[in-house]
Amino acid sequence: MELHRASSNRRFAGIHGADHALCLLVLGRPQQARQAWQQAAATLRAIGDVDWLQRKTEEMRQACQNAGATPLDEQAER
Repeated sequence: MELHRASSNRRFAGIHGADHALCLLVLGRPQQARQAWQQAAATLRAIGDVDWLQRKTEEMRQACQNAGATPLDEQAER
């Protein structure tokens, strides 16, 4: 991801950032996953890549459902 940021490849930084968020979720680190997701989704929104954002959102929602977690783009339960 750092290479994508360094080369200003925001699309791949967003895509791989979303993948990283899902890895964090699987590792049982939901707060870090939520932060990573928010940053990745913001990057994809900023460049107007709604196709990738939609794909990654669907993957994220499925991963959260499988993990029994609140979707990363929703307010965490308190």
